[in-house]
Amino acid sequence: MSVVSDFEVLVSALVRALLLLRPEILRSDEAKYSMRDLEAFSDLDEFRRHCAERMADALLRGSYEDWMQWFSKRHNLVVPGVTDCPVGVVEVFQRRHLFVHNGGVVNSLYLLKIEGLSEPPVIGKRLTISEAYLQGAIHKLTVAGIKLVIALAAKLFPDPETIKSIDSLVSSITYELLMAGRYISVEEVNVWHLTFVQHPSPRLVAMVNIWISRKAMRGMRAIREEVEAWDTETLADKFKLAKLALLERHEEAYALVKRLIANEELAMRSWQEWPLFEGLRRYETESEFEPIGQSVQPFEATHTDEPAPE
Repeated sequence: MSVVSDFEVLVSALVRALLLLRPEILRSDEAKYSMRDLEAFSDLDEFRRHCAERMADALLRGSYEDWMQWFSKRHNLVVPGVTDCPVGVVEVFQRRHLFVHNGGVVNSLYLLKIEGLSEPPVIGKRLTISEAYLQGAIHKLTVAGIKLVIALAAKLFPDPETIKSIDSLVSSITYELLMAGRYISVEEVNVWHLTFVQHPSPRLVAMVNIWISRKAMRGMRAIREEVEAWDTETLADKFKLAKLALLERHEEAYALVKRLIANEELAMRSWQEWPLFEGLRRYETESEFEPIGQSVQPFEATHTDEPAPE
């Protein structure tokens, strides 16, 4: 229930933001106001905010399908796996509805809404929420929310500088997901990001994040061939390091980490936290080297507020 409610809050915030940034949309509101109603507002901007709140509240009383239709058909925001209402996402909302209104017991309305789901339950069955189901629901709605935010931002602000900021936002979100061990979400978000990212550097970052997640979920064999074929000869040292770390060429990678940190080309936070370097940090411990963080403590202390690495 909390997961679905959080997603509803996100959609509500996005709808309000879109209406405030594109106030011409409010002209489609057919509500009528009297002079007495209008006198309650100090200026036109306050009235517009009120209209945006009213329209958003009305939309949120509908279903997930209604929300996505509002984005896709009325505002031409098409996000594969989100606005096309995939049955897996719709089922999460319908199961929440069952628990709130029918004690979790399957009824005909639930089955109608999830048409296309493999192995649907029978009418009268009481559903449960297992840990695996909950984790799956969190994944589905997390990915859907990220895609919706990024796609709407790119549509509203298509200028090159803002697109760079949006790419950085994807990288920051991915970093937090990696830190939380949500590798399946990292993979899905970054595979989608690769379908439209334009600049070379964020594209390479997305590729690295995909490989990190696939390696964590399915082992080295899932990525070895692709990573070995990756030509990093002309790329920045951070990408050379990523290749070495992914392939567990620890001796070369560790030497490069030390050099990049000494040259302030790699943040200490990246070395200490980034899952990409997990094997390298174990290598450091097992080899009984002096921890890198101890040898560069003054540098670390002056960079405690650095943003998450891309």
